Amino acid sequence: MKTKLILLFLIIGIWGFSKTDAKPSADDLYSRLKKLKGIYVKKLEPLPGFKEGYEIAFAQPVDHKNPNGAKFMQRIFVSHRDYSKLVVLETDGYGVPWHKEREVAKILNANQILVEHRYFESSKPKPLDWKYLTSWQAASDHHRIVEIFKKIYPGKWISSGRSKGGMAALFHRAFYPDDVNATLTYVSPIMIGPTDPRIEKFLNSVGDEESHNRIQQFQRTCLEHKNEILPLLKSFSENQKLTYSYSFEDVFVQAVLEFPYSFWSGNHKIEQIPNQDATVNDIFNFLNKVNSFLSLSTAQIKSNAALYYQQYTELGYFDYQSHHLSDLIDYAGEPCFLFYVPKDAQNAIFSKEAMVQVSEFLKNEGNNIIYLYGEFDIWTSCAVELAGKTNAIKLILKDKAHQFNIEDFPADEKQLIYEALEDWLQVKIIN
Repeated sequence: MKTKLILLFLIIGIWGFSKTDAKPSADDLYSRLKKLKGIYVKKLEPLPGFKEGYEIAFAQPVDHKNPNGAKFMQRIFVSHRDYSKLVVLETDGYGVPWHKEREVAKILNANQILVEHRYFESSKPKPLDWKYLTSWQAASDHHRIVEIFKKIYPGKWISSGRSKGGMAALFHRAFYPDDVNATLTYVSPIMIGPTDPRIEKFLNSVGDEESHNRIQQFQRTCLEHKNEILPLLKSFSENQKLTYSYSFEDVFVQAVLEFPYSFWSGNHKIEQIPNQDATVNDIFNFLNKVNSFLSLSTAQIKSNAALYYQQYTELGYFDYQSHHLSDLIDYAGEPCFLFYVPKDAQNAIFSKEAMVQVSEFLKNEGNNIIYLYGEFDIWTSCAVELAGKTNAIKLILKDKAHQFNIEDFPADEKQLIYEALEDWLQVKIIN
């Protein structure tokens, strides 16, 4: 117990939190936050449009089934406008090193609580026991945050998130359906199985025949020039001080295999793809632009280890289409996702039960939810399937991939989003 207390105080000291800041009035937000159990507060310069801002260390159980057991400190950012306004719970799927206003809070002129995901950045348990990184545990983190902060903000709440953060918001709704009044997510898939077959179907159908031919030909062109490109990769990596857990050749092949996924998700254009007679430099630079070798570096993979563990054990990932490259790839076995998975977690087993439960809930009971997707985003293939049993809204934005905002939608669809939010949250949105 003494060791745990020392560790807790060290974490608080590192983050710079204090319980003895300057003489607040009895009813200001700082005083209210300090009265909450297991919370350590640091004042920040408020974001534009907000009255107050705080970085918070929130003590969470590593295992919510054992609430009196080991704890970790979860990072939260609170941006306050007014107690009378609703709250946007932004469930980020990754680390959150600084506070930033997200689109939903801006549209609704709302307070915002931005939550860093467990096992990322400052929100890592010590020791790092992978088995407690599950969708249910993360949803339980968000549930406790709502429970505690409703003592300060008892009004309407909406959860929101983008990509993996949106998945976290949907998990939270499925496991704790009464915590918030509405949910809006961007580009958030729900996959069933370690490699969902809908992804391969999507990759074979998105774009036209010319697009497929250009993409596959570029992959072949890369591999045909492997011996010329590898020195460029080595030079680039040395200049950028990048190291890899695999050989340069394995890293290069991995980038080529992932090219179609990265191409469509990055909203690139077919006419940008270099021709077969392009220079080796142009080929290398375009491959690096679409699927950066930085993302394959040891440091980046380590930084995203929690993401890859979740994909490997519960969220799912994409399969590699390599049949058209088999004569150019020298692999001992089939390309697989283990390239990314932490070595101390590669014996973990994929569990599909949670995703099935979430999918069934969203399909049959998930009311007051808005799902937004991009036409060319690979994850749109695994969009939540609606069965007409809820009032949920699903919109797919034409000509966009993984990055877009509500403001990008046509006026009629944007109005549909606004009217639903106004109805569900009892607010008036001023355009």
